[in-house]
Amino acid sequence: MTLNGPPVCGSQPLCTETLSFAATVTDFQATLQNTMRKTLTARINFKNKLTRPLTLGFVRGSGVATDDRGNRYTVQDSALSVQGMGQVIGNTADPKFLLQPGESSDARFEFVWNSSGREIFGLSFQADLAIREIDPMPGNQIVLGREHALHYSGLGERAPSAPAPTRTVAPSPSTDPSARADATPRVDPCGAAPHCYSAGPFVAELANLTASFSNNNAVHVLQANVRLRNNTNQPLVLAYVAGSAVITDNNGSRYTVEGNVRGDGATGIGTATQNEADPRFRLAPGATGNATFTVSRYVRANGQRESRIGSTFSFNTAITELEVLPSRQIQSVREYPVSFTKLTASGAGILQQILQGLPKK
Repeated sequence: MTLNGPPVCGSQPLCTETLSFAATVTDFQATLQNTMRKTLTARINFKNKLTRPLTLGFVRGSGVATDDRGNRYTVQDSALSVQGMGQVIGNTADPKFLLQPGESSDARFEFVWNSSGREIFGLSFQADLAIREIDPMPGNQIVLGREHALHYSGLGERAPSAPAPTRTVAPSPSTDPSARADATPRVDPCGAAPHCYSAGPFVAELANLTASFSNNNAVHVLQANVRLRNNTNQPLVLAYVAGSAVITDNNGSRYTVEGNVRGDGATGIGTATQNEADPRFRLAPGATGNATFTVSRYVRANGQRESRIGSTFSFNTAITELEVLPSRQIQSVREYPVSFTKLTASGAGILQQILQGLPKK
């Protein structure tokens, strides 16, 4: 067993590596305009350099970003602020982020600054976070291993690196989800399909994004229909992580499920919370199923509806893989941050918005 693998980053921008893994920023978005809640989201691809499985966790409280004006953004103490990777809190840890030798997978981090609206915000950022190794012990116990400090600068100034190859799926009939990775590379199952994300065990493809208005035009609603396909040779149970669906438009406006204005949330797929999970969304090998995610935001204030509704959108959510135990108990095996960018919406809501913006004769 080697202690470290060959270099991975090379000349890639926004890539850093330790003896055991490489971490590359593959997507970075800053939501700054028209809101006092400034948000930075970074998708980081982690690649295991070792010849043994590697489990990683985000050290809660370690995520900090600053802009070139000195403003400070932090990763909030919330399960939804970190998607795809478990967190290390004190001496406890969630070991769900397991990478087989040579395997890579994504985690998504959200940094927030609640401004007063009077400060000048910057456009260039640097970010720091700590990732800790989690070592398995007999009896399903864990021990915390080495902690690694990651630093990225120049965020927002240059394009992120291309994503590393996604998880591969082995032909082995093993029912252990952690044994699915295979060192043999495979063709990206998304191919040239637009708005497609490969998580390894499953592929998510955005079928359509529809816009509409409700509550007497006071609420703008976005509905995303996503097709999920089982990319393994075993049955797969998936669930939506409650509260994780967020859409941001090119004006910086944020659509969430928090308002529950018009059926916000997910339909067609079960929901997973910290205490329970619904395993209804079960896919046979190679099978597909559809799920619909609805988010919204208020666009009317003081009796007037705002005219600035975005023309392109970015959609982020989290999907967790579930395992149904012989005792009929359910446990979360792995969480995946799924995202689609540069989306356009269809529907009567968009046409209505255009017509209402035309001068009246």
